[in-house]
Amino acid sequence: MEFRLRTPAKLAAAAGNRARVIAVPPDKVLSEIADADAVVSFRLTREQVQAAKKLTWIQNPFAGVEQLVSIPEIRDSAITLTNAKIIAGPNIAARTGTALALSPASSSTGGLLW
Repeated sequence: MEFRLRTPAKLAAAAGNRARVIAVPPDKVLSEIADADAVVSFRLTREQVQAAKKLTWIQNPFAGVEQLVSIPEIRDSAITLTNAKIIAGPNIAARTGTALALSPASSSTGGLLW
Protein backbone atom coordinates (compact mmCIF):
# COMPACT_ATOMS: atom_id res chain seq x y z
CA MET A 1 0.00 0.00 0.00
CA GLU A 2 1.33 3.40 -0.94
CA PHE A 3 1.50 5.98 1.85
CA ARG A 4 -0.23 9.19 0.79
CA LEU A 5 -1.72 11.99 2.82
CA ARG A 6 -2.99 15.32 1.55
CA THR A 7 -3.83 16.83 4.93
CA PRO A 8 -0.25 17.54 6.10
CA ALA A 9 0.17 20.10 3.31
CA LYS A 10 -2.92 21.94 4.56
CA LEU A 11 -1.71 21.75 8.15
CA ALA A 12 1.73 23.02 7.15
CA ALA A 13 0.21 25.93 5.27
CA ALA A 14 -1.97 26.83 8.26
CA ALA A 15 0.95 26.57 10.68
CA GLY A 16 3.24 28.73 8.56
CA ASN A 17 6.62 29.11 10.23
CA ARG A 18 5.21 28.38 13.71
CA ALA A 19 5.48 24.59 13.36
CA ARG A 20 7.07 21.88 11.26
CA VAL A 21 4.42 19.54 9.86
CA ILE A 22 5.52 16.31 8.20
CA ALA A 23 3.77 13.19 6.97
CA VAL A 24 5.49 10.11 8.30
CA PRO A 25 4.89 6.66 6.82
CA PRO A 26 4.09 3.97 9.40
CA ASP A 27 7.54 2.37 9.20
CA LYS A 28 9.24 5.70 10.05
CA VAL A 29 7.11 6.84 13.00
CA LEU A 30 9.42 5.40 15.66
CA SER A 31 12.44 7.27 14.32
CA GLU A 32 10.58 10.59 13.84
CA ILE A 33 8.37 10.75 16.94
CA ALA A 34 11.16 11.47 19.43
CA ASP A 35 11.15 15.20 18.63
CA ALA A 36 7.39 15.59 18.12
CA ASP A 37 5.38 17.92 20.33
CA ALA A 38 2.11 16.80 18.72
CA VAL A 39 0.91 13.88 16.63
CA VAL A 40 -2.16 13.40 14.44
CA SER A 41 -2.83 9.68 14.44
CA PHE A 42 -5.54 7.15 15.23
CA ARG A 43 -3.09 4.40 16.18
CA LEU A 44 0.18 4.51 18.07
CA THR A 45 2.10 1.70 19.69
CA ARG A 46 3.33 1.76 23.27
CA GLU A 47 6.89 1.73 21.94
CA GLN A 48 6.20 4.83 19.83
CA VAL A 49 4.70 6.70 22.78
CA GLN A 50 7.65 5.76 25.00
CA ALA A 51 9.99 7.15 22.34
CA ALA A 52 8.05 10.43 22.15
CA LYS A 53 9.84 12.30 24.95
CA LYS A 54 8.40 15.74 24.04
CA LEU A 55 4.84 14.67 23.20
CA THR A 56 2.16 16.88 24.74
CA TRP A 57 -0.78 16.42 22.34
CA ILE A 58 -2.31 13.62 20.28
CA GLN A 59 -5.11 14.45 17.83
CA ASN A 60 -7.11 11.43 16.75
CA PRO A 61 -8.74 12.25 13.39
CA PHE A 62 -11.65 9.91 14.19
CA ALA A 63 -14.22 9.72 16.99
CA GLY A 64 -12.90 6.82 19.07
CA VAL A 65 -9.87 6.86 21.34
CA GLU A 66 -10.07 3.38 22.85
CA GLN A 67 -6.79 2.11 21.38
CA LEU A 68 -4.92 5.21 22.49
CA VAL A 69 -6.19 5.30 26.08
CA SER A 70 -5.27 1.64 26.49
CA ILE A 71 -1.62 2.72 26.45
CA PRO A 72 -0.56 3.54 30.05
CA GLU A 73 1.94 6.19 28.92
CA ILE A 74 -0.97 8.12 27.41
CA ARG A 75 -3.69 7.31 29.94
CA ASP A 76 -1.54 8.06 33.01
CA SER A 77 0.17 11.16 31.67
CA ALA A 78 -0.44 14.84 31.04
CA ILE A 79 -0.61 14.24 27.27
CA THR A 80 -3.69 15.95 25.86
CA LEU A 81 -5.78 13.60 23.74
CA THR A 82 -8.39 15.10 21.43
CA ASN A 83 -10.60 13.55 18.76
CA ALA A 84 -13.08 14.42 16.02
CA LYS A 85 -16.18 13.27 17.90
CA ILE A 86 -18.10 16.51 17.34
CA ILE A 87 -17.20 16.53 13.65
CA ALA A 88 -17.80 12.84 12.97
CA GLY A 89 -20.68 12.21 15.37
CA PRO A 90 -23.64 13.49 13.33
CA ASN A 91 -22.40 11.77 10.17
CA ILE A 92 -21.85 8.45 11.99
CA ALA A 93 -25.26 8.69 13.65
CA ALA A 94 -27.01 9.42 10.34
CA ARG A 95 -25.33 6.54 8.54
CA THR A 96 -25.88 4.10 11.39
CA GLY A 97 -29.53 5.07 11.70
CA THR A 98 -30.09 4.68 7.98
CA ALA A 99 -28.32 1.32 7.90
CA LEU A 100 -30.36 0.03 10.83
CA ALA A 101 -33.63 1.31 9.39
CA LEU A 102 -32.95 -0.41 6.07
CA SER A 103 -31.62 -3.66 7.51
CA PRO A 104 -33.81 -6.77 7.16
CA ALA A 105 -33.46 -7.55 10.88
CA SER A 106 -34.97 -4.27 12.03
CA SER A 107 -37.85 -4.34 9.54
CA SER A 108 -38.78 -7.97 10.23
CA THR A 109 -38.70 -7.66 14.01
CA GLY A 110 -40.01 -4.15 14.28
CA GLY A 111 -37.06 -3.08 16.38
CA LEU A 112 -33.34 -2.74 16.54
CA LEU A 113 -31.03 -5.68 17.13
CA TRP A 114 -27.69 -5.12 18.82
